[in-house]
Amino acid sequence: MGFNSGQVCIYSVNECGSSQSSCLYVNITDTIGPLDDIIGATAFCSGVNQSFYITPQAAISNYTWSLPSGSNIVSGQGTNTIIANMANSGSVQVTATNDCDTVFSTIHNVSVYSIPNPSFTTSNIFCIGDTIFFTNTTPGSIVINEWLFGDGSSAYTQDADHVYSNAGNYTVSLIVLNDNGCRDTLNQSITVSFGPVANFNYENHCHKDTIFFYDQSTNGPIIWSWNFDNLSNASGQNSYYIFPALGSYDISLSVTDVYGCIDNKTSTININESPSYTISPMDTSIVMGEFISFNVSSGIEHIWSPSYALDDSSIINPTAQPLINTTYYVISMNEDSCLQTDTINVEITDGFTNFIATAFTPNGDGKNDYFTLRGLGIKDIDIKIFNRWGESVFESSDLHFQWDGTNGGSKLAVGTYAYMVIIKYYDNTEINKKGSINLFR
Repeated sequence: MGFNSGQVCIYSVNECGSSQSSCLYVNITDTIGPLDDIIGATAFCSGVNQSFYITPQAAISNYTWSLPSGSNIVSGQGTNTIIANMANSGSVQVTATNDCDTVFSTIHNVSVYSIPNPSFTTSNIFCIGDTIFFTNTTPGSIVINEWLFGDGSSAYTQDADHVYSNAGNYTVSLIVLNDNGCRDTLNQSITVSFGPVANFNYENHCHKDTIFFYDQSTNGPIIWSWNFDNLSNASGQNSYYIFPALGSYDISLSVTDVYGCIDNKTSTININESPSYTISPMDTSIVMGEFISFNVSSGIEHIWSPSYALDDSSIINPTAQPLINTTYYVISMNEDSCLQTDTINVEITDGFTNFIATAFTPNGDGKNDYFTLRGLGIKDIDIKIFNRWGESVFESSDLHFQWDGTNGGSKLAVGTYAYMVIIKYYDNTEINKKGSINLFR
């Protein structure tokens, strides 16, 4: 016979026929039957959420779940289904109650296996073309190791090595599986550098000269190391060295970038003989307006400076007519492109002079055939020659004039001729001079 919840009343009547009643509501609760077994996995890896379930009963008003130490219920406490994060082995227990505090419990034993703790080490230098080594340091009994290098390549070995063909940022992953079937992954980011490219050039390669070496490396090196054929070492981006003797020497440059990538370059330099030319004249003095000729004993190329008052600044023997004190420099180069530098100091004096002959013999014998004017420091002249009747027979403003005793192509008679000349010196002073010249044949 079943019972339902409802109201229970009692009625009373006295002898006079008066009645009275009292009612009470009675809630009839079903009893809880034995609980079914908990449904859920019995063995799994720690840290992975698990679902546990028990068949519900209408009489049950609350489900209380308990887990092994360290584990926690993610959701569902108070219901017949929970999601739990399991940390340790032990018992999963659920207790069911109703309004009459009837209690039934059931237990579900589970085995929780530890997940592996993947770890690895690698070199601190990652450069294109270099072999990068990865050392697996994962503890415990590992049955599978999988490496992912972030560029589409992989490996299934305890330790691994890899060569990257492109620079960039990569994520290296180590996936490990232990003997309980639990797995975990470790990701580590690395940056692969292009690496520096070592290169250099140098100026000069001549004995006894200081030879400068200039870094031409690319891809951002920050450390430079020079070796001069094991004779000397140097650091710094650029360097220099004086080689002790003629011959061939190996010059090496090692460069390192911010990631520790290294590149090297070695070049052979031939140290050649420096020239030992002589120059003439030595330091000298000339009268203002006078010409002076320079000369270098040998060499294939020459550069004179300053070019002031020089007829040609690129020949071995230029002529100069400086009007002020001047220091001339000459750089001469030999067949090995080695250079020598010399100087000539030219001092200018004001010792102006002039000389006019008193006779000449224009007879074609090559001796004293011309009437001329010579001197030092003369800048300009204006000369006129007259016969005895005061007629002009010759005139010139050429510093290097030569009168051969003719007028209009005709030979003049033997005799005495007068001249008038204005001489202007390089200091702009002028003199007027008159005289006579005897013509003999």
